[in-house]
Amino acid sequence: MLLALAALILGQRPPSLNFYVSPAGADAADGSRRHPVRTLERARDRVREVRASHPGMEATVFVGRGTYELEQPFRLGPEDSNTEYVGDHATISGGRVISGFHLDSQGWWTVTLPEVKAGTWRFSQLFVNGQRRYRPRFPKVGYYNIAAEVPPSDAAKGHGFDRFGFRSTDIDRNWHNLEDVELLCFHIWDMSRMQIGSIDPRAHVVTTAAPTGYDAGWANFPKGNRYIAENVREALYEPGEWYVDNKSGELTYIPLLGETIENTTVVAPKIDRLLEIEGDTAQHRYVEHLTFRNLSFEYTN
Repeated sequence: MLLALAALILGQRPPSLNFYVSPAGADAADGSRRHPVRTLERARDRVREVRASHPGMEATVFVGRGTYELEQPFRLGPEDSNTEYVGDHATISGGRVISGFHLDSQGWWTVTLPEVKAGTWRFSQLFVNGQRRYRPRFPKVGYYNIAAEVPPSDAAKGHGFDRFGFRSTDIDRNWHNLEDVELLCFHIWDMSRMQIGSIDPRAHVVTTAAPTGYDAGWANFPKGNRYIAENVREALYEPGEWYVDNKSGELTYIPLLGETIENTTVVAPKIDRLLEIEGDTAQHRYVEHLTFRNLSFEYTN
């Protein structure tokens, strides 16, 4: 960077700005090769600071080996144009490693997550040693079928469909944390993921918390269409399955053969998006010539 500023003083065309990021760096550093910053946000801001006095300079941010855990999406705008982010076995992660598991009487792993209990963290995916694990579901194999087509509720009319009939043995209103159960309802060419709103045990009709959003025939719930019930605590009993109780904050995982707490890394997503790039079309300010090389993006909700 010093060479670039010297070139500006001498009236020469400067080379591109170079900044460095490392998990072992410090955001109070200057971002040089010898004194890298720690976060992508600080590297981005260092580029902006220099460009405030010397607009138009190209920049390269070298992202060092390691994992960069984001607390929020990495946001870039028009002022970040003409920047290249180059990784060296670097991973941009929206996940958090979960530790502190202990064995229960069944040999299952459990841990209480205070943020989940407080309602500030919700996740529906879990990765064990880099492999996706799945929430418990009914039926364990195959699918249920809708028993009867039911007109949408008055609240849903014009906004899609929110009710269907089920066989009495397929959905149980006494399931643990019923509001956290999700119905994966298959249509003609897509699927709706629906939370349960209420159940009429006499009519055997389930009403979802929100409608499908499309008032069209392909988005309805006709008799015979397939569905499954996912995230059912009562279905948790096979190795590789997991369940998080959003009320108590307790995460339970049933390990596969050979997995131990000591040889396993468990990661859950913390944020929904890793990268947000936004221009301003009204002011004709666009994000241009933004490049990412050799970077891995992992773990989102």
